[in-house]
Amino acid sequence: MNKFEDLERLQYLRENKAITEQEFEEEKKKILNSTSSENTNRESRKVKPKMKPSQIILVIILTIVFIAVARIYNIWAYSWI
Repeated sequence: MNKFEDLERLQYLRENKAITEQEFEEEKKKILNSTSSENTNRESRKVKPKMKPSQIILVIILTIVFIAVARIYNIWAYSWI
């Protein structure tokens, strides 16, 4: 959630008497004083790939080699029968 959504949710709770005016003010201060880097870090973590492009290429190459070796082994295995 971003700050605006948090404030809207807080306003909704206050309007429906779920929280007192004092609780509203305390929570509002917490939301407004929280650093925006928390939200930025959370969003940037979602965007970052888990593997580097070079690692992805390596995995693809190794997968192709594995499949090729497995196919060759299966052809040789059936030729012995």
